[in-house]
Amino acid sequence: MMNCDSLIFVTYDGVENSVFESQVIVPLQNYQNAHPENSISIISFEKNPERFAQKKYPFEVIFLKKYPYCGKLSLLPAFFQLRGQLKKFNNYSIIARGPVAGFLAVQAARKISCKNLKIQARGLLAQEYMYTKQNTGTLAHIMHRFRAHLYATLEKKMYQLAAQNAFPITIEAVSPALKNYIADEYQVDKKCITIAHDDIPLSIRPAKKIMWRNQIRSELGIPAQSKVYCYNGSAKPWQCPSETIAYFKEQLSKDALSFLLLLSDEPDIFQSLCRKYELMQNSYRILHVAHANIYQYLAAADVGIVFRQPHIINWISRPTKVLEYQALGLEIAHNNTVAMLTKVTLQ
Repeated sequence: MMNCDSLIFVTYDGVENSVFESQVIVPLQNYQNAHPENSISIISFEKNPERFAQKKYPFEVIFLKKYPYCGKLSLLPAFFQLRGQLKKFNNYSIIARGPVAGFLAVQAARKISCKNLKIQARGLLAQEYMYTKQNTGTLAHIMHRFRAHLYATLEKKMYQLAAQNAFPITIEAVSPALKNYIADEYQVDKKCITIAHDDIPLSIRPAKKIMWRNQIRSELGIPAQSKVYCYNGSAKPWQCPSETIAYFKEQLSKDALSFLLLLSDEPDIFQSLCRKYELMQNSYRILHVAHANIYQYLAAADVGIVFRQPHIINWISRPTKVLEYQALGLEIAHNNTVAMLTKVTLQ
């Protein structure tokens, strides 16, 4: 991150995004620990900003009104709001999360005051939108295609602005695969693209891992000799929840002491899948664990599971759960659909 008087983090994803704690708050806390003399502010666009007025965060959070996206002109209200807030700061740097926040930041930043601007490229906006709108009716599909086209236009414009702008702008990709895609698709010089590292969790010390492992296995009644497979995440179709359970059942057929630990905020879906695959109740546990305690429960596992459908957005991604598994030194079971895992031996 950048050394300056003020660091301003701009997000259009909202503070209720599932990775806000791990991918936004924690890296900013690490930055503050390293640079206690600098102030940190988060500017978040929300559909209902008044909902968050009373909530407490470790940093100043400024909530601005988010309007439906219908092309670049629909971002004018957001642009004027952001510019108004940035005028309150003198010397600052900006980190903008994603192409919408990046587009707004490039346009609204005051070049005299803004010393650096980093745009976090966390995926492919238009591709992700269409991916989540699969299997819709004909009319809805046409509408979704049109909106995806608008997102693609915005994405392209943002990268063009980043390449042409006069003050220092860096694009930070989450993976080498995404860096290559951006460079090739948008004709951006690779020298302008870095690979994210500030939000990669630190490795857990072996002694702490062993302590947590014994503690959680005892708490959950998992035998010490069991090989524990773990899935941490939601049950969205693109995260292949059915394939995850099927994979574990196959491992269970090879080793009757295998155990599956499912950490998810969608327990009902996983419970239904476990019944569908006729898993014995003593071979798995489904828990909803607060992010602050997630590493303790992951420490009980030996293997982390990450299955994805074959698609460009999965290929260029850097799943948060992979970083968490790696922080604990877990083996990773995957299906060769994420580029960063292709050198990891398939379990």
